[in-house]
Amino acid sequence: MEHQSSSFRQLVAVLIMIMRIYALYERDRCVLAILVFLAVGAIAVGCWAVFTLPPLPAAVLVPTQEPLIGCTGKGYLSSAEAPYLSAAWGGQLLFDAVVFGLTLWRSVFTRTPGKRNISDILLRDGILYFAVMSAANIGNIITILVASENIKNAASGFTNSGRQ
Repeated sequence: MEHQSSSFRQLVAVLIMIMRIYALYERDRCVLAILVFLAVGAIAVGCWAVFTLPPLPAAVLVPTQEPLIGCTGKGYLSSAEAPYLSAAWGGQLLFDAVVFGLTLWRSVFTRTPGKRNISDILLRDGILYFAVMSAANIGNIITILVASENIKNAASGFTNSGRQ
């Protein structure tokens, strides 16, 4: 059930971002169509990944086992689960990157000279937030795909969703 609530929270965030960019682009239907298409694709990939995850293996602790790093109690992420979850994070990353690009484009090319400097515009439009979250998502995807099983979930806390 935790994956479903995480998916619902991400759906709400996607809807808010779509409305924000749609307003920023003065209700341009082409921009809306692109964002809805990307959102539906990312949500479909995320739902596929969450609902088709292979079952977790039974945890057997032995004295020589390395400690688990990541979300306490559920920090273990098997290699079988990694492609599924990295696909879900990848869909989210793609959508965030498009929102980031559209926001950056509008911020840079619609500023009024003499009124505000570029750092004010970047902060106002949330571009710095998208840059930081995109970097965190990239780190999370790389960690899920290439790290050893006991630390695959270590970066998920930075992206605010993971397997909590």
